[in-house]
Amino acid sequence: YGTFYKYFRNKQDVLEAVMEEVYAQLTQAGFPDRVEASHLEDQILTGITNYLKVYWKNRQILLALQPASLMSPRIRRFIGEMRERDVQWMVRELNNLSLQGWKIKGNSEVLSLAMLHTVDGVAQDWITRRQHLPLERVAETLCEIWFRTILPSRPMQESRTRGN
Repeated sequence: YGTFYKYFRNKQDVLEAVMEEVYAQLTQAGFPDRVEASHLEDQILTGITNYLKVYWKNRQILLALQPASLMSPRIRRFIGEMRERDVQWMVRELNNLSLQGWKIKGNSEVLSLAMLHTVDGVAQDWITRRQHLPLERVAETLCEIWFRTILPSRPMQESRTRGN
């Protein structure tokens, strides 16, 4: 007890510390420091694949945190803040692509929400109900959704040089 209470006030603090660590790992694995238009396909594939790997590695923790998040306003708020940070990162990167001539269709905030929630929702379902699906197939399918959503907005000259 003595050591535990030296670092944590209660179980809630332990849950938050674990969540912070898992979400930090997910963010580090899934989001590049900077999106590079010339390597976008590779960055999407790497980001989604690495995100799923970390999600799988931490599946027991994530499954245990799910009920805790339903009961605790502090944990719900923390998860909401982490998701909002991710959404704002993607909005910034989509806006940067727009400044480079990409024709991003729709509202970048709504697009970010939809894309990120798709990955998170599929990852959640994968670790709870569809563990029989290989990581590579899950990542491949999610990437295809992202590619079909984002890549058609590529500037015309860049599209032609890639043979699209």
